Amino acid sequence: MEFKEITSSEVQTEKDVLVASCGINEEHPEEPKAQILVETKKLDLSSGEEEVIDRIDLYGPIVNCFRNLQHMMLDIQFDSASDPDFIQVVRVLKEFCVPENSLDEESDKLPIVVVTIMPVSLEGEYFAAGVNGSWVVMPSQANRLPDTIRFIFNNIDFHTYRINESELELPDETEE
Repeated sequence: MEFKEITSSEVQTEKDVLVASCGINEEHPEEPKAQILVETKKLDLSSGEEEVIDRIDLYGPIVNCFRNLQHMMLDIQFDSASDPDFIQVVRVLKEFCVPENSLDEESDKLPIVVVTIMPVSLEGEYFAAGVNGSWVVMPSQANRLPDTIRFIFNNIDFHTYRINESELELPDETEE
């Protein structure tokens, strides 16, 4: 499968993809606007191979984002502090982000946290992904328990992509 970074000449701009991913679905508030994938990985710089440590698919939290000149802020807001998905993602991030997994200058292993969002309305044709962001757990409203994970990415580490369908390898329907 091949991914092509979106440029300003594309049908959907990067901002269009982000807007399509964020907020509440006004027509169907019970349906999320985006699917979310949070992954922790170790990348072997010498071979290019990735070892996926954890992978969490989310379909329900609200995504909010804001991009400025230097950073991309991405919030994943869950139903509550006791939401099982919220608890799982926080656990995975805390278990991965420990000194033992830190970057080691003598090793070729690079620790990576990847967050991917895919707008439901664009039917899987576009997605946005950020790597190596910092994160914090916070409440979505003042004086409440934490229910949101905020990621901050450098702009050079957050991009929007279009999936090139001509490169997709689909199984032959005649084979069984």
